[in-house]
Amino acid sequence: MSTFHHPISKPDIANMISIDDLMKKYKRERSRKKMLPHYERMIGEVTEYSEPKLLFSRFGRDIVDQLALSKVKEMKGVYFAVTTLGEQIDKRYAELSIDDLALAAILDEISLSWIAAITRTFHASLRAQFDEPELKIGPAYRPGLGNIPIETQAIVFEHLTASEIGVTLNEFMVMEPSRSTSLVIPIMAK
Repeated sequence: MSTFHHPISKPDIANMISIDDLMKKYKRERSRKKMLPHYERMIGEVTEYSEPKLLFSRFGRDIVDQLALSKVKEMKGVYFAVTTLGEQIDKRYAELSIDDLALAAILDEISLSWIAAITRTFHASLRAQFDEPELKIGPAYRPGLGNIPIETQAIVFEHLTASEIGVTLNEFMVMEPSRSTSLVIPIMAK
């Protein structure tokens, strides 16, 4: 199987997430005005410290059989993907956690929003480009959430060389750097 690196540009990600969306939780105008400069600063830092990368590959039925998923019988194949913002954003978060927990929390919120935007955009792009008349792309699943066991991470990392983009899996099935995520995307019959 071929492994692909999906190009990701920081401006594209920044355009996927508006500051208004991030500020919605602040209902009072006074709170919004007070928090806005902190969010603007942390958006700048996420942009500066992030090194977004995405790696993915398609696998056949033989790999599907290794997955402990409820819909495995319906799956004809699967895409595995790993995306990260890189280790520099983790280092910056660690520094802020010592100096200013509030800014660290804002940086964390924004960086997690970026990861979510990358995965949503990649999944939508995969669906839009998929051109096999008898098949379709299913929903994107993240190991460790919902009905997808965290042990699925080991299967993803066994078949994708995520170290190519600087992501490793520790003994607890947690990815490092921490601002990384993996996806299991089934290929199913229409």
